[in-house]
Amino acid sequence: MPDDANAIRAAAFEALNEGKVEEAYARLSQILTTDECTLDDLYLAGEWALDAGLYQTAIDLFSRTINESESMKDSWYLDGVYLARAYARAQTGAHDLAKDDLALVPDGVELTWLRNHSALSKESVLALTNRP
Repeated sequence: MPDDANAIRAAAFEALNEGKVEEAYARLSQILTTDECTLDDLYLAGEWALDAGLYQTAIDLFSRTINESESMKDSWYLDGVYLARAYARAQTGAHDLAKDDLALVPDGVELTWLRNHSALSKESVLALTNRP
């Protein structure tokens, strides 16, 4: 399966490079339930689901990324994942849960590389949670 997983990853990145974020997510999601799934796969799938407007899917993937990160004692993605999940939660109207996530994000953290969203910061997400 490692060769298959790598081929799937390559196809997902190819789709992403062509601007097909939904296809990239769909391709990468093929390995999310396999033993070949990595923390990178989980994070990227969450990010791509977010970019595709699949907010609940993104929340689920970011939650899984957080759980895996904590179990592996790997904090590489945590600040960004909490910020991204807060944004996705705010988009779904779960403002209190979004604020809970924001409380875990250090000041100054930004996500500037998302394809279909403006740069995210604590302040920009907090502004979404204060809308009626």
